Amino acid sequence: MTILLVGGTGTTGAPLARRISTRSEHTVLLTSRKGVKPEALSGPDHSSVHVVKFEWYDRSSWTHPFDYVAEEKLSAIDRIYLVGPFAWDVRIMNDFIDLAREKGVNRFLLLSASQAEAGTPSLGQVHGHLVKLGAEHDVQWIVVRPTWFIENLGMYQVESIRNQSAIFSVWEDGKAAFVSAEDIAELIFQRLTEWKTWNYDMIIHGPELFTNDQIADLLTSTLGRKIVHKRITKEEYIQQWSQMGLEELARGLVEGELMVAKGSEEAIFRQDSQHPASRPTSILVILLVTEGVTLFSDPPASVMTILLVCDISATGVPLAPLSQPINA
Repeated sequence: MTILLVGGTGTTGAPLARRISTRSEHTVLLTSRKGVKPEALSGPDHSSVHVVKFEWYDRSSWTHPFDYVAEEKLSAIDRIYLVGPFAWDVRIMNDFIDLAREKGVNRFLLLSASQAEAGTPSLGQVHGHLVKLGAEHDVQWIVVRPTWFIENLGMYQVESIRNQSAIFSVWEDGKAAFVSAEDIAELIFQRLTEWKTWNYDMIIHGPELFTNDQIADLLTSTLGRKIVHKRITKEEYIQQWSQMGLEELARGLVEGELMVAKGSEEAIFRQDSQHPASRPTSILVILLVTEGVTLFSDPPASVMTILLVCDISATGVPLAPLSQPINA
């Protein structure tokens, strides 16, 4: 059968597609706004990967995946991985879920967030919609709720680290167990392809708690220059995001970040029933992987040691197993 990955070229979608195409018999259909297959998935090892144009805010594109499988004579789409648009109000996703049901799909796996309980704002409203469909109809759903992505530090803080030697947050002394997109993709791959049980949600988190002060210290020791954690106010946070035209999103996101300051993510980490990731959570590794070594004109030896210990290359491709341990 065909698995549709909505948002399939993103942070979790690309590593998920790689796993499905090399480790299962499923056909993979990715969506992207350009409809172009990522270069990393264009080789002969990924011949089962297809791509189609899709845009959350262009409803006319929502039928493209279903039209494509019919035109290309692929097996029918029987399950969908859902990654929402980059917005706070994502209730539009519920309409697409309803359309997919009309097309015969009744299995959905939603990427949500650790703080998003069913029925709460943003992704919680999509989660709640799936819960209702599962109770009233034959819909099967799984919701994966990661804690803070390690990659997000590289995406959203890299400029300030490079240019201002600082990371900015409203976290104060709050802690989070950062998790890698690779670990999230591995968990989703298992649940999405096996589909042994359904109608549940689960949290995945990294194996260690970090404050932003500790992250700054890690960066300092590796970059060889002082990196500081600058504590900002809620208003300053919103202003930063507003400069990028994202004020509405910022007003939603900042409430979650303020909850970190109050210990919400630390409490999640200490719950026994959650799913811990095993990958070492060096923030530095992901900065390198996601930004292509943009922080370093000549990476220090300590950085390369971290890459080797964590079994990840600077391109994000897993390295061959080490024949002997690397001494830090």
